[in-house]
Amino acid sequence: MARPETFLIDGNGIIRYRHAGDLNPRVWEEEIKPLWEKYSKEAAQ
Repeated sequence: MARPETFLIDGNGIIRYRHAGDLNPRVWEEEIKPLWEKYSKEAAQ
């Protein structure tokens, strides 16, 4: 059985984060959201 994967890709197409497994609120808040905010700010500059 395959496991789901989630990728965070920046505006240049570079994979900045890969999560294997279920995406749940803890993973979002602790792992992905901080990176999302970081790379969103960098892209806006």
